[in-house]
Amino acid sequence: MLHLNSDTSSDMSDELQAISYEMQACIVDFMEPSEIVLMKPVQMKMKTKSEDLVVVLTPWRAFLLYLEHPLRVQTTFSYLEISDIDIQDPSLVVIHTDPCLYQFRFMSSEDLEQVIFHVATSIKKVFPDSSPGKLIRMTCADHEEKYKRIEDSLENITQNNQGPCGGFSQTYAALCDYNGFVLREEVQWDVDNIYHRQNIREFNILDFSHLDTTDIALTVASLSFNQWFTKIHCRDFKLRLEISEQILYVINRSLKLEEIVLENCGLKCEFAIKMAKALDNNPGSVLHTFNLSGNNIDDRGINAFTQYFNKNHKPVKHLNISKTSITSKGVNSLFQSFVSHETFANSICHLDLSGNPGILATEDAISFYNFLDNCKSLCHLNLAGTDCALDSLFGPLLHGSCSRLSYLNVSRNVYTHKKIKDIPPEVSQFFSKTLALKHLNLSGTKIPSEMLREILHGLSTNDKIRNLHMDLSDCELRSSGAQVIQDMIFDINSLSSLDLSNNGFDSDMVTLILSVGRSKSIKHVSLGKNFNIKSGTAVADIIHRIVQLIQDEDCTIESLSLADSRLKSEINILLNALGKKNNLRKIDISGNGMGDSGAKHLAKALQLNTQLRMITWDKNNTTANGFLTLGHALERNYTLRFMPLPLSDISQAYRMNQSKTEDALHLIQSYLLRNNHIKENVVRKVNGLHKEIASTLPLKL
Repeated sequence: MLHLNSDTSSDMSDELQAISYEMQACIVDFMEPSEIVLMKPVQMKMKTKSEDLVVVLTPWRAFLLYLEHPLRVQTTFSYLEISDIDIQDPSLVVIHTDPCLYQFRFMSSEDLEQVIFHVATSIKKVFPDSSPGKLIRMTCADHEEKYKRIEDSLENITQNNQGPCGGFSQTYAALCDYNGFVLREEVQWDVDNIYHRQNIREFNILDFSHLDTTDIALTVASLSFNQWFTKIHCRDFKLRLEISEQILYVINRSLKLEEIVLENCGLKCEFAIKMAKALDNNPGSVLHTFNLSGNNIDDRGINAFTQYFNKNHKPVKHLNISKTSITSKGVNSLFQSFVSHETFANSICHLDLSGNPGILATEDAISFYNFLDNCKSLCHLNLAGTDCALDSLFGPLLHGSCSRLSYLNVSRNVYTHKKIKDIPPEVSQFFSKTLALKHLNLSGTKIPSEMLREILHGLSTNDKIRNLHMDLSDCELRSSGAQVIQDMIFDINSLSSLDLSNNGFDSDMVTLILSVGRSKSIKHVSLGKNFNIKSGTAVADIIHRIVQLIQDEDCTIESLSLADSRLKSEINILLNALGKKNNLRKIDISGNGMGDSGAKHLAKALQLNTQLRMITWDKNNTTANGFLTLGHALERNYTLRFMPLPLSDISQAYRMNQSKTEDALHLIQSYLLRNNHIKENVVRKVNGLHKEIASTLPLKL
């Protein structure tokens, strides 16, 4: 530490002179466009001499200028380089930075106080958790009380005046200055306006994905000590090494970050290993949501997390490691760790292991099932495409999260890995006792009819749940499954949505439709891809049954999907019925190849229909003429509000006739927009007129 004797100090103080107004003006011009906060005359002690200089303080950097013309910068340093400030007497300070040491004597103690206050305030804005008391040391005791008051006032000022989003823009500006990067004003504008005004706590890297890698990395680095943002989000964007390293640094330092979502970002096992290490180095971390889905982190990455969880038993609420190339061994070690520590069984709410084939196909899966058996907190479970055996699953779920589980996706799995295919009683028991289930996805799983019966039987005895969506598409149910549904569906009051697409029902559709129509709770049903029947008469008979269904006043179905059924002209039977009184508010007739003829039938029906609110009708070989016909028909329809763009047909029509396609789409969109803004009293009057017409005139096409 450098010290000056009192005689020398006195001589230096006598030599300092105030900066003239002329010199101040020159300095302002010289420093443009930088904002000047303070400028003070100082003497800086060199190795063999002292020099009279001017210290010019900008928001994030100090400049030392020679007091001569032309003005020149002697040296400069960022406040972020400062490691120590030693106040040795009322006007003498020694500032330590990483590469250098600066010893300044000011004209007065007031000048020194102003400089110290500005520098400490700037540092405090970047590092809100920092303590000025640790940065500033008092070698002289005369003014210790004064600087203690300054320190206290500094705490109050920075707490109450952090700026938008915890002072993110100020931190970003300081880091740009420190690293010598150009400050991107659009980054500051987005955060100060969009994020702050919308109270957004999730920092979405995609909002800045158009910037250079170094610029993105710097925006992420600005989160390291930020106390506003609690979540980092990025999806389907490759994170370069510079960016991922800054994310790791944020994880290492942040005391506020709660959620990290990095889906399909091109990350490897090395990132997961470093992330686990960063978490281990941050005892104050509150991170509880981990989403690394779509990244090839494999077992090495999972094992690193397992080691971290073994040492740190902090609650984990959300874990998504879908499509991460992990194996059964990695899953086994992870859930052995979870089973060993009760914290995890009582905290995990969302668990997603989907898209990792084979991880639940071996005996290693026992640790996972043991975890489910003890976990009481699980609300969301996704095991799609994991080779999970359903006969082994429902027992652990029954004993574990039966009362809380609301979402269960076990699609694209198998019923059992055993040779004996007995149906365990826990299947029916789980569905009879579940209290919160809202979504059940069994699609793509070949379910024996006996198991389907147990599932439906359990639901039929459950009077606690409501509005359940059940997906049984692509389950190869065929005639035996259709018979089970016909037998059980009437007794189930919890189902509001049922997807039966592509199950090979074919000729069983007539009786199946009648059975579904008897349900008192189902509002949406999907029946597509079940019309693989050679007889046109049989197909027409099925469509007539569907028409009966939607026109039955006692039927609760409001939404119908016949998507991808290739019905062609047979769909016209249903389209004609839409012009008469029916219950449908939504319909999906995509993938039926109905052409412009079908578009005409639909157009005529819509001129009388007052119930439909949404139509989906892509992949029908509709040309510009068909779209135009529908557009003109919508002029007389005031109730249809939503029509997802039929992109496949539009692109084909656009290639054939660009101008007419554009006109048709503008027409359709304009009437849909009108319908979304129309007043309810007008709709009621139009509805009354349409009902009168529909009741007195049969629809003839």
